Amino acid sequence: MLYEASQEDEDRVRIRLFIVQGCGCQQNCSKKIEGKEERVLIHIFNMREMDKTDKDMYIMGSLFESSEKENTKRGKKRLKSTLTYTYLDTKICKKTFMLIYDIGKHSLRNIVSHLKTHGKIPRIHGNLGRRPKHSLKFEDIKDVIQIVVNFSEQYGIP
Repeated sequence: MLYEASQEDEDRVRIRLFIVQGCGCQQNCSKKIEGKEERVLIHIFNMREMDKTDKDMYIMGSLFESSEKENTKRGKKRLKSTLTYTYLDTKICKKTFMLIYDIGKHSLRNIVSHLKTHGKIPRIHGNLGRRPKHSLKFEDIKDVIQIVVNFSEQYGIP
């Protein structure tokens, strides 16, 4: 209970400090969340309650690939698409998005790269289903136990 209260106070301070300092973008996104501090705080706590896959899918749903300028000035097809970060159907900058969705820059970068390569499907860890190389087979464990039991019977104190 005490931890939750102190965490809530830290988050309130972090949101207020962000609004005062600003995000540094031209859109002035920090002013867009001014007055909605309580709503942003509730959103942050809701994001923390989600498990990893749900949070990833929610964030992927909040990102939109912008296709405003599909061609370059010279008429060639644009290779890199831009992302639009949104909160409550309002366009915001990346820094504000990371604050509101309670995500770090590395996690966001990984989600964005997954989104661009695979689309809006859940991320799956690359080692899923593989056994670690240091793991032992059941038969090996059984053999070791049998050796220890035999040794203790032969040389143990009666």
